[in-house]
Amino acid sequence: MSKLTQTMCATIALAREHDGKLYRFPGGFWYASKTELYGRKHFGTPTIEALVKRGLAEYTEWKEGARGKFPIEMTLKEVNQ
Repeated sequence: MSKLTQTMCATIALAREHDGKLYRFPGGFWYASKTELYGRKHFGTPTIEALVKRGLAEYTEWKEGARGKFPIEMTLKEVNQ
């Protein structure tokens, strides 16, 4: 497995602080809360995709859109790593 970037490590840390989950909002921004958005720490979809590709997280909720299904919730596979 390739080394994790600082951004990936920060993403994991934020998710761990919030029950191992992050939530996607329009524009591909991922936050730790389903309700508090702007002005909060967030990450882009490429970072989330990298964690999923490395097997550190998985998509746990999906939404149907005009172009098909897309993930809206990410959960760390091992919250207590």
